[in-house]
Amino acid sequence: MARDLATLTHAPTAMIEDPLTPLQSVRTRPPPAGLGAIGRHWEPRRRHLGTYYAAWLEQRAPLLPLDHDDRANLCASPGLTAVPPFVGGEEVALLNLTPGGGSVAFTLPRVRVDITLMVPGREPETTVRVPETTDVLVELVWRAAFRPPRRLKDAHVRITEVGA
Repeated sequence: MARDLATLTHAPTAMIEDPLTPLQSVRTRPPPAGLGAIGRHWEPRRRHLGTYYAAWLEQRAPLLPLDHDDRANLCASPGLTAVPPFVGGEEVALLNLTPGGGSVAFTLPRVRVDITLMVPGREPETTVRVPETTDVLVELVWRAAFRPPRRLKDAHVRITEVGA
């Protein structure tokens, strides 16, 4: 981020774009590209949020609308979501994201983390096992899905490293 706007004049900017839909002019409206998170209120995530209206507020709030689509939770640019999810051991290559181009390659380690939701009166619910990268600074975003308790303040989340 620039602190002095004058330093931005005649300075090159980041030029990350989808090679399948390159910028042709100032009027081009390509889909999002790059590694930054897409905000929940931006397309393409917004169209998957569901319908929030008076009936939802009276009958269902604070639960998600019935037409909510889990794709609303995916903050990566289209095409950068791992399907199926990573489990560790996968080869990863990041191409042309460093000055001068080239690639950075690494293997996701098999380190595991369990995320467990504990609610009084219910069996503990473990939902996700997360591999972590250690030798390359790459941030991966993971999510866990649990059936929420009626009173969320009664719930506790336990995160445990399982081992390599």
